[in-house]
Amino acid sequence: MLSLITIQFYYRFTSVSDPVSLARRFSLKALAFWALLVILFSGLFGSLSYILYGPNVNKDSQLSQDFLKTYCLYSDEYVYIGPQYSFHDKENKKIYHMLSIGGICITAIMLWATFLIVVYFIYRIYKVFAERGLPFYASKKLQRQLFKTLILQSLIPIMCMYIPLTFMFVFSMFGVGSGSVANLISMFAAIYPSLDPLLAMLCIKSMKARIKNIICCSRNRRVQIDVVDTDYTDIRVVYALQDISVRNGDAVA
Repeated sequence: MLSLITIQFYYRFTSVSDPVSLARRFSLKALAFWALLVILFSGLFGSLSYILYGPNVNKDSQLSQDFLKTYCLYSDEYVYIGPQYSFHDKENKKIYHMLSIGGICITAIMLWATFLIVVYFIYRIYKVFAERGLPFYASKKLQRQLFKTLILQSLIPIMCMYIPLTFMFVFSMFGVGSGSVANLISMFAAIYPSLDPLLAMLCIKSMKARIKNIICCSRNRRVQIDVVDTDYTDIRVVYALQDISVRNGDAVA
């Protein structure tokens, strides 16, 4: 999910900074590259998690009691995956599990890398909004609405899933269990897909107005058209739009 969010921010950054190359960077030919990138990132994350956080004898002995107490499940009725940073041997000596410690470091690097890339694109988009001569296909107002919507859509999984999950991993380092509270993460993961389109409906004014007209059966068909001031428009956009119009057989005034 984080890799997809990162690609979305790159798409939004391209649309406000260099819209002429938007069709090339996100064409059908480029789709294979983006899909492969997401698959590789997800596959690496999943493989490392399974190898480094997979079940073992020490985890089985410890988790069997917790699962039986919290969920009334026996060891043959569930599967699990997660880190175990330390355990005690037969002499009650504390031994650190280096695979789990190394795994959490790799996981943190992967998550923070995508997060920092997103923050970089947010910063660059804000800088583009502050400049004159914005090379936008759409109006500045609409671009701001789309940017705001994308940020809110990204904050939901970060606040509801990734931050609580991070606390769970950190607390387990100090032997603090989460118990049934961990179920909230699964609940948020199930609710998140339904919130995503709702945010777009609330933040994008044209979409909100269209939905309002459909619900209220409004007969008002007037559509507000934004006027683009040529003093604030990159000349490349004018040429690109003219070229598109000519190729589509449209008349160019």
